[in-house]
Amino acid sequence: EREAIEWTPNVLDVKTRLQGEDWEVRIASSTPNLKEYQMKKGDGAWERVEEKFAIRVAAPQEKVLLRSVNLAGLGGPEHRLVLAR
Repeated sequence: EREAIEWTPNVLDVKTRLQGEDWEVRIASSTPNLKEYQMKKGDGAWERVEEKFAIRVAAPQEKVLLRSVNLAGLGGPEHRLVLAR
């Protein structure tokens, strides 16, 4: 039952670091029954990403959404990430 949960599940802890021309992104969460993490760029579709990945920003600024997905296919809250070059 949701009332039994004492924290907000599925919330992401995202850390970024600029490595040359790429941004290194690390994702962690307390998602019960985690299946995968996903990223969405602009109007694109959600795509699977690893808990650590690199992204190159071509425009002066790029906005992406991140989320966790559990084994039941339910997506967690969207985490907005704004990266600049």
